[in-house]
Amino acid sequence: MTIIVGRGRSKATQRIEITDPTVSREHCWLTDNGDGTYTLQNKSLQGTFVNGRQVVKTIVEADDKITLSASTTVKVADLLPLKQPAQGGKTVEEYSIAHLKDVWDEYHDTLLDIQVRQRKLNMYRSASPMFTIGSGAIATLAKTMGWGDAIFVVTLMMTAIGLMLMVFSFVNGFRDNSIEKREAATEKFNSEYVCPNPKCHHFMGAQSYHIIRQNKNCPWCKCKFTTSK
Repeated sequence: MTIIVGRGRSKATQRIEITDPTVSREHCWLTDNGDGTYTLQNKSLQGTFVNGRQVVKTIVEADDKITLSASTTVKVADLLPLKQPAQGGKTVEEYSIAHLKDVWDEYHDTLLDIQVRQRKLNMYRSASPMFTIGSGAIATLAKTMGWGDAIFVVTLMMTAIGLMLMVFSFVNGFRDNSIEKREAATEKFNSEYVCPNPKCHHFMGAQSYHIIRQNKNCPWCKCKFTTSK
């Protein structure tokens, strides 16, 4: 079982609720190794420290101290979910996760579209100096070699193409809203890619829909997942 540790997580998933605004919503992961130890993996640009030492990935125990920010230090035990009482034969609730596939696909299609647009914009930006510098090089060579005036028509056309590409990339770069679009898509994804159990609604994190479908259960509320609509 992997526990996502971060700001705003409910007490149902970690013993204490973290409200420190400098702690990331998905600050680090704790994965149960099944032997009383946990694998901690940092997921925040702010960094995660274990017993005063910054780590990227390490093995921790319940009494180890984790520093998430300058003002938030907790024990591993404080971040573990509360143990739920045995269900004693109660029927496990079932919820459909079919809609999560659309949420996952929409989010990653949006990110892919942003990447493609950025790649094209960068291509236009890099092509512009190639035409302008190339035209200058050809003009210099033509003057040295004594070529006819006709070659200058070619250099003039190359310069014009380079300038047009420069203007085109500048205008499109000025209009580019990739950052805002990415932030909006991420915010929507974080609010919709959650456990369908209304009592849980825990964010499913970086787990793909296919992994969630294979796991068949929510790691937090233990409800059973189905793919029927």
